[in-house]
Amino acid sequence: MPINPKNNTAKLPPRMELFYLLCLPGEGVYKNHRCEELRKEIAKSYFKTENSSQAEQAWKNFLEREMGDLFQRKIIFFAVPFDGGAGVQRGASLGPIVARYFLKEFFLENKDWLVDLGDIKTIPYLIKDEYVSDKIVEGARRFLYQDEKINLPIASLDMAERLLRNIKAIASKPVPFLVWGEIILLAIL
Repeated sequence: MPINPKNNTAKLPPRMELFYLLCLPGEGVYKNHRCEELRKEIAKSYFKTENSSQAEQAWKNFLEREMGDLFQRKIIFFAVPFDGGAGVQRGASLGPIVARYFLKEFFLENKDWLVDLGDIKTIPYLIKDEYVSDKIVEGARRFLYQDEKINLPIASLDMAERLLRNIKAIASKPVPFLVWGEIILLAIL
């Protein structure tokens, strides 16, 4: 019997979902070469390397090592690269990487109370899962998670909502702060 990806009931623990939903800061828009220099600069500042695979491993190690203390911080930052409302002129999804580039020193100087979890890895023009067909959901899950059967959202708004729900399940104190394309949102849980 084929699995309907929208109705798959397999559930992952909230901490594990974080690793599926998030990716290295600045890497949320797949293969976008327009900001390659900014990405390298962020990786160098945050993880002391310009090599993307070394930076990704350092980021994963950081999340695993700091998971308990991570959510004791007052503010958690994560980015949702999104282009769905941009119309003909694309580029709003680059907002998070540009914000990080200009705020990187601020992030590093204030890491006792502020933490950057990374980007939600998005397909930047998908808004809600319910707006797309089962075939697109299946293909997007295969692309984003390397598994079309995993029960995780594929659209930006649904992914951000799921991540916020996971943060709330793990910890109750922090105030998540996210950059959504060119719009800055503050969500208090």
